[in-house]
Amino acid sequence: MTGQNRTLWNATANAVGVAVSMLSGLLVMPYLIRTLGASTYGLWILIGTLTGYFGVLDLGVSAALGRLIAAHRARGEMRDVNVVMSTACALLLIVSLVVCLATCVALFLFPVLFSVPADQTMDVRYSLVLVGIGLALAFPSSIFLGFLWAYERFDLLNAVDVPVLILRAVLSLTLVSAAMPLTSLGVITFGIGVLGSVVKMALCFKVEPQLSISWSHIRRDKVREIFSIGGWMSVISWSRTLIPQIGPTLIGARLGNAAVTTFTVARQLVTYAYVFSNSTTQVLAPRAIAAHARQSVELQTQLFIDGGKFASAQTLFFCGGLSCLGLPFIHSWQHGSQDGAYALLLILILGESLPMSQWLTYSVLLGANRQRMLGLLAITEGALAFPLIMVLMQRAGLAGVCTGVALSGFLARGVFQWLYGCMLLDVSVGSYIRRVFAPVSTAAALPIGFLYVTTVAVAPGSFGSIILLGAAYTLVYALVVGGFLLGYSRVKLLRKRLRNYFLPS
Repeated sequence: MTGQNRTLWNATANAVGVAVSMLSGLLVMPYLIRTLGASTYGLWILIGTLTGYFGVLDLGVSAALGRLIAAHRARGEMRDVNVVMSTACALLLIVSLVVCLATCVALFLFPVLFSVPADQTMDVRYSLVLVGIGLALAFPSSIFLGFLWAYERFDLLNAVDVPVLILRAVLSLTLVSAAMPLTSLGVITFGIGVLGSVVKMALCFKVEPQLSISWSHIRRDKVREIFSIGGWMSVISWSRTLIPQIGPTLIGARLGNAAVTTFTVARQLVTYAYVFSNSTTQVLAPRAIAAHARQSVELQTQLFIDGGKFASAQTLFFCGGLSCLGLPFIHSWQHGSQDGAYALLLILILGESLPMSQWLTYSVLLGANRQRMLGLLAITEGALAFPLIMVLMQRAGLAGVCTGVALSGFLARGVFQWLYGCMLLDVSVGSYIRRVFAPVSTAAALPIGFLYVTTVAVAPGSFGSIILLGAAYTLVYALVVGGFLLGYSRVKLLRKRLRNYFLPS
């Protein structure tokens, strides 16, 4: 398979994986909320939130692993690949042991932080143990994910993840016990996680028969190399792990378990948009790294501008769609029980409007070895999020929490990152606005206006009508914005190439 075809195949596989993840979440969440009740479902979210804090124990090992393996593979250094895999496995086994100890602490800490009904105490404990042990096993098994990533086998990763996601959704919809629902979810999460890891391990040895993981391959110098690369990357990883947990933790402690559920409904939709934007824009990340390696400022600037147009167009698509269709979708999705989440959704998607448009800026900065600045921006977001949420929650409850989350992300991952990108590449703020934000916003105004007027006129009340409106909006948006940015002749050429690739004659 050629490099171009491999890129297209991997991008398609990633898109399918994200789509399946979104669909399974959209199906499972309302079922669990309806079956468990908002309060019990809130406990399940809080269990995931508390154990999610353990993700910081990775210390950047996983982030460094893929980069090192990719470099050694490119140079044909199979012995060093085995050394990196073995050394990383040993480090993550230590982390696994620490996570098991931290889970024991969490058993005592959880009922202190959150309200746990007496009749659910054992259910919560068993679930915490299962989720904690599953996470502990996930750390050493993450080396297989990093290996397949370094070998550019995103197709294999998604070939495992997609069936696993479907199986988890089916089990969640059929096997959740009424007596011990949280324990049932814990068993499903644990079992599915182990199954996925075992299959990925088998695929690694199939892809590379010379792969060997052994105590004899562990090297002290590789420990230093792993941590030298993973330093600031671990800070970025910590921010992605910790910051999303701040809101649910404070809501659960101050506003109650049911409020966690309402917040999660709104945040989940924004998260889907965020993840999809990331997965589609990051296909250009290797090009940004190559541009820096060749010291091509011109290519970096082109990626910064043209990539910014693409990311901004995608961001406005989600902002317009969620703003117009969010309320009827949430009403149908949650059977009218979580309509209050719509106002929270508007606040959160507004906060992500600029950060999502700057994913290519992130890639350019990362390619230019500006990990330190990205790490400092991540610390800034966390430093802003906690006090903002605390202060605004006292004034406005859930809306205040969402405002604090939105403001911290908008400033750190949006304004500050964008301004630093402009400064690094010597692009004036005014020039960027004229070349990126202004034309994209002008082009997007027509399809978003079309959706708003149609939604007001039709007032969709079923999934069928929402899907039809969404499909029409997507088509109009693609034609208008795609044609405006690319030129209609290039859109036709792209459509022809895609048709020939997927439907060869």
